[in-house]
Amino acid sequence: MKKTITLLSLVIFTIVVLLQSCGGHFTNNEYLGELPSLAKKYQNEIADKEEAIKKCTDMQETFKLDKENLILHEKYEEEIKEFAKTNDLTDKSIPFEGLKDQAFAVESVKVKDINTYGLNLVFNLDIKKDIKERHLFFYFKAVDGEGADIQNSKAVAMTARIPLTAGVKCEAIGTWKILKTVAGMENFAKLVEITQEEYDAK
Repeated sequence: MKKTITLLSLVIFTIVVLLQSCGGHFTNNEYLGELPSLAKKYQNEIADKEEAIKKCTDMQETFKLDKENLILHEKYEEEIKEFAKTNDLTDKSIPFEGLKDQAFAVESVKVKDINTYGLNLVFNLDIKKDIKERHLFFYFKAVDGEGADIQNSKAVAMTARIPLTAGVKCEAIGTWKILKTVAGMENFAKLVEITQEEYDAK
């Protein structure tokens, strides 16, 4: 009996490893669902294909790899569009940590929409002090559950061109690229506002 249980455990472990190695294991992030895992899958596949094209010295084989790469990009776009249709990520507020002494407060942040290029975030703002500029923009980054910065996540959020007087409620939009940034966000936990100096140092 003990031998049977041990054998069964080994079989289950092997199946799990195989699923993970073939991209069958997706992480369900609290705020982004399985989008980071889906993006990571295609990021790896596209990188491998483009590396193969780069190293190939046979013209016919290069044409074949180019065609496969085009098909892979088309499949990626189809899956992202399908994900956007079947997964509503717009209902959850994402934790946001702002800088002190700002002329505005971020009341909430949510996913606005998803397309094949990027994931758009909407920041709902409350203007606390009059701002002379017609555009308000600020910088932010993503951190994971351990508090570590997520690579390539530094971005800018910007409002439309409107009078920014105290008491005004408005929106700012920020965007992350799917393949460049979201692919590394399986353990995404919150947003943190950063200074322009930190943003420029990326």
